[in-house]
Amino acid sequence: MTEGTTKKENILSNVDLFVMLARVGLGAVSTGGVYVQVAQKAGRDGWISFILALGIIFFAIFIIVNLNKRFCGYTIIEYGEFILGKWGGKVLGSLLVLYFLLQTAAIVRFTSEMVITWMLNNTPHYMIMALIVFLAVYIARNGLLVVSRFCILVSMLVLALPILTFFPIKDWKLHNILPVGDSGFTGITSGVFWALFAYVGYEILLMLYPYVQDKRKVLRTSLLAFLYVGVLYTLFMAAIILLFGPSELIFFLYPVLNYLKAIDVPFVERVDTFILFITLFSAVANIGVVYTLTCLGVGQLFGIKRRKNIAIWLSPLVFAVAAFPKNSAVLNELYKFFPILNLTFGIFIPFILLVISVILKRSKEEMP
Repeated sequence: MTEGTTKKENILSNVDLFVMLARVGLGAVSTGGVYVQVAQKAGRDGWISFILALGIIFFAIFIIVNLNKRFCGYTIIEYGEFILGKWGGKVLGSLLVLYFLLQTAAIVRFTSEMVITWMLNNTPHYMIMALIVFLAVYIARNGLLVVSRFCILVSMLVLALPILTFFPIKDWKLHNILPVGDSGFTGITSGVFWALFAYVGYEILLMLYPYVQDKRKVLRTSLLAFLYVGVLYTLFMAAIILLFGPSELIFFLYPVLNYLKAIDVPFVERVDTFILFITLFSAVANIGVVYTLTCLGVGQLFGIKRRKNIAIWLSPLVFAVAAFPKNSAVLNELYKFFPILNLTFGIFIPFILLVISVILKRSKEEMP
């Protein structure tokens, strides 16, 4: 069993697992790239692409959970060496840690871009990024249980978003979304590829599974978490299309914030600013989860026992990677590679490992 699972602060309930998966899964809720790319491919039927993509995510979760069941108590970094051999496992573990680190840096940079665009226009990027990285280090040093508690707090705030979505219902235009299926099979399925990236986060199960106390409910909890995520993404996509139409949506940098800016709430002058604060807290929670798993992975990969210090050691690297893109154009070009990385580490690699472990009859009982 992993070192962390014997520590009380690292034993997670299924509620903790639910909020962590949902928090990371909703990480792209305010990122314009997902909605814009789906709208460009699927047009007014973009919301259908999100529903179809959710089915693929359910399949991926089923694979990951069944793979982890064979090596209960171990993370993919640990049982990867048993399946692929010492060096094959080390390479896989290194690539997974690198993926989590890139994901952390990407969220830091996107959050910084959003804050500067909507609020602090004259503030240098490095100041915002440094503050976000500092918060990530503080959260990651305190372990998975503290991260999950912060996610619960943020999830309570995020509950306001689906409610606010219905405020401009009187301005919705049905002709923007009708007729259903107008984009055709090819258009809708083309949008599925980008919709899949919205659901990034299910792959953290590869690291979280051994830290969950009641493993019998992991599959159900994970599916419910992403059903919740899928409903919200579909709702947001449909609402944005209903209000603006697919042709106008593709010109927005942050469609959800543009949508919420149009809301008129009594006694609240700038709803978009309120939503931005919620989004910022959500992003920090998202970063906290992924960065904690990055540090955990590095500790297991190199056999480092004092893992609290890893969060400090890695922070300059996270900051440097986040600062690497010179501008938004370069950032958006790099962003296009993430769906491929996500599919590789979330579906392809777990599927291959599951097949190999079944064929070679490898499981926890055979591990040294």
